[in-house]
Amino acid sequence: MKKHLESSIYFTEKDIYDALMSSKRTMTIPLIIELARDKGIILSSEEPRDELVKYLSSLLYDYYDLNVLIDHITPTHKKEKSKVTKIDTKIEATDLKIIAKEIANDNIIIQVNKDPKDASKTTLKVEYDEIDFSKTRLRQKVRKESIIEITEENGKSTISKASNDKVDEIMQKILEKVEIKNNTKIEEKKINLSTFEHKQKIQYFTSLINIIDGCKLDDVVKVTVNYDEDNPEAEEDVINLITNASFKGKGLLSTPEYQELKDKGFYITSIIWSAIETKTNGDKLEFEASLSLNSNIEEVSFAVKGVYRFKEKDQYTSTKRSLKPEEAIKYTNILETAAFKVYDEIEKQEE
Repeated sequence: MKKHLESSIYFTEKDIYDALMSSKRTMTIPLIIELARDKGIILSSEEPRDELVKYLSSLLYDYYDLNVLIDHITPTHKKEKSKVTKIDTKIEATDLKIIAKEIANDNIIIQVNKDPKDASKTTLKVEYDEIDFSKTRLRQKVRKESIIEITEENGKSTISKASNDKVDEIMQKILEKVEIKNNTKIEEKKINLSTFEHKQKIQYFTSLINIIDGCKLDDVVKVTVNYDEDNPEAEEDVINLITNASFKGKGLLSTPEYQELKDKGFYITSIIWSAIETKTNGDKLEFEASLSLNSNIEEVSFAVKGVYRFKEKDQYTSTKRSLKPEEAIKYTNILETAAFKVYDEIEKQEE
C-alpha cells in the first residue's frame, strides 16, 4: 500500500494569515494564544483578534507546525448522504484487494476488509484529497474518508456508498477493472426517477416513508417540491409563487396546499420524516430521501439524520442525537432496502 504523501507546497505569510482570518469559528482567540504559547510566545487576550492573527502568521512554521494549523482550521465533516446501486455480478474480496492496489496513488488509499460477522459483506475504506479552489490556499486541500459497503447475494451485489462525485469516480474505476478481469459487461441499476411521471415521483416518496422495516411513520418533518416543466396546465402565478417551495410542519402531505401542488404538476424532490421503532420502548428516528440532480439523472440519495431517544410513553428526548455507528449502518441498510423495494414496484406498474 502506498503511503499518502503531502505535496510540497510553500505557504506564504499571507496564505497563513488568510486561512486564520477565514476560520473564525475554529480559530478562536484562546486557541491563537495557545498556539503561540506552544512556540514559547505569550500573547494577551486583550488584543484584537486580527492583530493576534497578524502576529501568529508572521512566525516561522515547519512541516509539523503547518499540519497542526491545518487540523485546527479544517471543519469537521458532516456525514454524507448515501446512494445505493445493484449490479449483476459478484465481486470477490481478493479481486478488490488487487484492484485497490492498482488504483491507489499519492492521493487515493483504499483498504479492503471482509466483515468478520457477515461473510457476504466487504467494506472499502477510501481516503482521498478534495480540492476547493474557492477557499484560501491553506484550506484548499482537505483529506477525506469514506466507506463503500458491498453486499453479495445470489451472485449479485449491492453497493452502498457516499453520495459524492469523487467516490462515484473511484467506484466506477473499480467496476471497470472488474469488467476487464471477468471479461463481461456489468449491468448497473440505480434508483433513478428521471423516467417517472411527476405523480410517480410523489408515489415513490410517499410510499417509502411508510415501509421502513421495524418502524412506524410518525410525522413528515419537511417536504421540498419542484415543478414538472413538461406540464403546460400549471398556472403561471402558482409557478412563480411556489417553484422550489419548501413546507415544514405536521400533516404536510394532507394539506390542501400540497394537494393543489400535486394536481398542478409539482413533485417531491426531498422529504424528511420521523418514524418510531415498533419494538418496546423504541426510539424515534429521522430519515431523509432526496433527488440528486445530475445531468439527466435524478438519482435518490438517503440519510439517517439522527435519533430521539425514548424516555417514557410517548415521550422522547427533545434534542436529536447522532446514532451509534452500528445503528447508522443498520438503518441505512434498512432505508436503502426499502428504497429499492418501492422503486421496483413502481417500475413493474409500467410494464
